[in-house]
Amino acid sequence: MNGSTNNHSGVSLQVRGLRKSFDGQEVLKGLDFEVQPGEIFVIMGPSGSGKSVLLKQLIGLEPPTPAKILINGKSIQSPEITSQYRLAMVFQSGALLNSLTVGENVGLYLSEHRLKPPEEIARIVAECLKLSASRARRTKCPVNFPAA
Repeated sequence: MNGSTNNHSGVSLQVRGLRKSFDGQEVLKGLDFEVQPGEIFVIMGPSGSGKSVLLKQLIGLEPPTPAKILINGKSIQSPEITSQYRLAMVFQSGALLNSLTVGENVGLYLSEHRLKPPEEIARIVAECLKLSASRARRTKCPVNFPAA
């Protein structure tokens, strides 16, 4: 998880008061937990129980509202944490993030891994979308697409 060096001792994670709801339906109901460095922590639950919502909040794809999410005692939203650690999530199957536009999804790997400057990522995304005939969809979110 560390950006530049291997951190074999691990990191700690603290979550306090994490809540999330959609259209009045509370999905995360005031979660509180702690994961110690090196500890294995499993998130299990049926489809629709909030596992992906939790993970998106833990890695900063969605801002925690209201909550404290800390890595080694520092907020995941602090510049120190975002510059020191690479946080990501891997889906069980291929998927697009509904909270990002199609263009942002296409460029996500490059931007999250800081492989190219933003201007170059924009150029690559535009080229990819032009090749895929999805140029008009570049600024739309996947949730707005009809099911294929």
